[in-house]
Amino acid sequence: MIIFQAKLTGVKRMKTRLKISFSTADAIDELVLLQLRNTEGWLAFNEDKFKEQVEKAMEARSIAVSTKGKSKSQTLRGILWSVWNTLDEDITFEKYYEREMSKINSHYYNKYLKK
Repeated sequence: MIIFQAKLTGVKRMKTRLKISFSTADAIDELVLLQLRNTEGWLAFNEDKFKEQVEKAMEARSIAVSTKGKSKSQTLRGILWSVWNTLDEDITFEKYYEREMSKINSHYYNKYLKK
C-alpha cells in the first residue's frame, strides 16, 4: 500500500470505465509502483482539510503511511510492513510487528546492556 499527497489532474471517460490521473511531488519508491502496476485496489481521495484526520485513522489501523520526511521509526515500520506482505504466514501485521520489534530490542539489549 502506498499513501501520498496527490493532485487530480485528469478524468477521461472511456466505453466501460473512467481513466483518472493523479500527479505528485512526493518521492515514491518506483519498485513499489512497478509491483502495484495493473493490480486492483481501493482509492481514497480527500482534500487537505482532512489530511490529519485521515493519517491518524490510518495509523490507528496500523497501516504504513508513505510520506515525505518520514521519521526513522516510520521508515522501519514501513520496511517491516513490506516484508510482512511478502510472507506466507497466517499472522496479522500487528503481531508480526510486535514479534520483530521484540527481536530487535532483545538483540541490542543482549549485545550492549546485558551484563
